[in-house]
Amino acid sequence: MKKSLLLLILLISFSTYSQKEANFWYFGNNAALDFNSGTPIPVGNSQLNTLEGCSSFSNSNGELLFYVGAPSPIARNLTIWNKDNNPMPFSDVTNGGQTLKGDSSSSQSALTIPAPKKNDIYYLFTVGAGGIDPGFWYYTVDMTKDGGLGDITNGPVELHTPVLKGEWSEKITAVRADACNTFWVISFAANNTFFAYKVDENGVDVNNPVISNINGLFTRDPRGYLKVSPDGTKLVLANMSDATFLFNFNDVTGEVTNYNNQTTPQLLNTNSENAYGVEFSTSSRRLYVSTGGFSGANESLFQFDVTKPTLAEVNSSRYTVHSYFNTRGALQLGPDNKIYWTSDKSNKISVINKPEELGAACDYSHQTVDLGGATATQGLPPFLSSLLLPIKITDTATGQILNNQTEQSCIGESLTVTPENVTAQPGSVVKYEWFFNNSSISNTNNLNLINLAPSNTGDYKLKVLLTDICGNTTTLEGVFKLEVYEATVATQPTNILFCDVDNDGFN
Repeated sequence: MKKSLLLLILLISFSTYSQKEANFWYFGNNAALDFNSGTPIPVGNSQLNTLEGCSSFSNSNGELLFYVGAPSPIARNLTIWNKDNNPMPFSDVTNGGQTLKGDSSSSQSALTIPAPKKNDIYYLFTVGAGGIDPGFWYYTVDMTKDGGLGDITNGPVELHTPVLKGEWSEKITAVRADACNTFWVISFAANNTFFAYKVDENGVDVNNPVISNINGLFTRDPRGYLKVSPDGTKLVLANMSDATFLFNFNDVTGEVTNYNNQTTPQLLNTNSENAYGVEFSTSSRRLYVSTGGFSGANESLFQFDVTKPTLAEVNSSRYTVHSYFNTRGALQLGPDNKIYWTSDKSNKISVINKPEELGAACDYSHQTVDLGGATATQGLPPFLSSLLLPIKITDTATGQILNNQTEQSCIGESLTVTPENVTAQPGSVVKYEWFFNNSSISNTNNLNLINLAPSNTGDYKLKVLLTDICGNTTTLEGVFKLEVYEATVATQPTNILFCDVDNDGFN
């Protein structure tokens, strides 16, 4: 499967699942959010109480399957809970929960990958904490077990090498590979070595990791996040006290190389602050980095434009989105294309509403996402980045991107909405369907609304089903809201005729 040079086509080529697998987030001190309505809504009864690392995963309908973390801040081993908030029966009950390998105090304790071409099977990858029990493992979760609530049927399987186990970082990320039915799961051994494991219909290729050694890279701090861009081309590595680096990623080979093929590692300028959270926008064109310390410290959120041709220009594009005194906090891209920033010990977290826009236009909103009384901590659940690719929809007349926006029009006007071009391989089948307030209204590519009336006010959704030559069905969705108003009318006042009867020039 070869990639087009066009970014818009690139966005389509890698999404094999719908966004809804990332619709439930479990994190912090009993915090949970449900994105199924399009807006994050607090969820109660979470048993998770973790300082940093956590994971959660849903099915393609946006229904929660399970979540992973610690049952209390002092419990280091990981627990996996089913959708009914009960530990899966694999548990050897210790410290109130599961004795999975990995550590709740690692930055990215766990990450879930759906097994290609195996319905109801998931791979749960876990990492330990630096200096305590570092390492890298995976488990197999079978959702047909325990009456459909799921159970662990295999693991832990070691993925670290014995020589590097003691130096393993707290990082894990994953992305859709270029090949059909394939993912790359990527982790980092502190110092200079990346490991990328291929996951396909045969399972996790434990024996043949792609190992990338970066000459000139030297990092010893295992803390901080690792993220691969949704388009599978870039990788960002945050190492707290050991700086932050931007790399290229090859989703064909699994190799990591220096950004723009430079001879030395490319260092992001975080203003001498310890970087912890990292995240790309949906288009992979913007990068956000959050800084802070383990306890109270100055915390900043930076934006970088990674479309620039050199790292010097990328660093020159740095914009300080927000700074305040708190503690380090993770960043995570949501299924609504917004980026969320956790706030330790707060009942609300922050959101970047328009992360594709540069500078202040990114529309940052500080601590406005309510958690329903639960408390955030330092981590947010990471996801397979390829899950978070929408289909872009545009107002044809103005060129404005309408995704998750409100379009306002006047009575009698017309509106044509055009989706980005879904370019598929020969033999693939692409089907379009437009919905108005959840009712199907059109099976055409473009949406044409003529002579608008107040009755056209409501929610519009485009669903694109792409069945590729591998037999995979991809669901791509784009949504917007339309409001129709009476046009403003200017009424001419009555003419006034007044004579200057005394000829003094004043009235």
